[in-house]
Amino acid sequence: MKSQNFVLQAVLMLSGIFVLLSGCTAEAVSTTTQSGTATELATAVTQAEVVPLITRTPMAITSQPVTSTPSATISPTATSTQTPGSVITSTSVLTPTLIPTLSPEQVEGVIHGLFENNGGCLLPCFWGIAPGQTDWQTAQRFLTPLALQIYVYADNISAEVHLPAPEEVHLTVLKQTYAFDDGIVTSIKSPVLQTLNFQPSTILDTYGAPDEVWLNTANASREGHWGFIMYLFYPQQGFMLQYNVEAVQQNDHVLGCGFEQDDIILLGTWLQEGKELSFETASRPGSGFAETTFALPLEDATGMNVGTFYETFKDPNNPICLETPLSLWPAP
Repeated sequence: MKSQNFVLQAVLMLSGIFVLLSGCTAEAVSTTTQSGTATELATAVTQAEVVPLITRTPMAITSQPVTSTPSATISPTATSTQTPGSVITSTSVLTPTLIPTLSPEQVEGVIHGLFENNGGCLLPCFWGIAPGQTDWQTAQRFLTPLALQIYVYADNISAEVHLPAPEEVHLTVLKQTYAFDDGIVTSIKSPVLQTLNFQPSTILDTYGAPDEVWLNTANASREGHWGFIMYLFYPQQGFMLQYNVEAVQQNDHVLGCGFEQDDIILLGTWLQEGKELSFETASRPGSGFAETTFALPLEDATGMNVGTFYETFKDPNNPICLETPLSLWPAP
């Protein structure tokens, strides 16, 4: 029989999950998935064993989180200091907390499911975490069973979440960043598996024409690679997506195709609060988005306006292929 502590923590965990999902009031996305739904996450959490979670005191955190040695010794059941769900915060107290431990297979299934159904909400809500609505503590409780580590920075207005990357993508760790103000999440940046929900045609069909489409490339390859980046920018809805492909030269033009095949894209979502969000602000240095110094609006780069782009490529049977003159772009 499980202890009363386990029962209490399971109830608290489930409460956090249900509060999180109910806090997102955006319209639900109708998507079918076989794993990783909120119900299955709740089931996995309630069936999982529990291990002590040690909240450790890091040294001063600047650009990189650094962990100091705990001043007290607690013997957790887990054998690794990289226990999934470990949380590093700026608290001065060493506090053991019971959390559910999911198997790697369960974690992968839940993460895949969240990418497939986005936690049942529309962007800028991500995984059921809605900027301006979801408090960070609720988001942290939800993410803890899935995370390798969660770094809450000393400024207490930002956090970095490390999640295991599925085997089929080129990353080893998915690094998400969260900003919060007065405890409420205000922005989210995350690498995103390009599941059906995040295909360019699905984004166009679901959210309509973007306000802006931007491109970024070069006039030649560098070390065998020729990057070609497309940004779909929705400032009114408060999100932007970055897609990357390899370009090729076609006579005096650069050609970028296959945006639907990129295994990882980058998503940023923001709380608007009635403020107009510009592309320059969304992609400012340090935002996580690729260098945008030489990015150009779609029409300037290709002669195609956003309306034509939308009508042409919202059809999933019409893959995006964009061509732009070499002369417009700088050397790599």
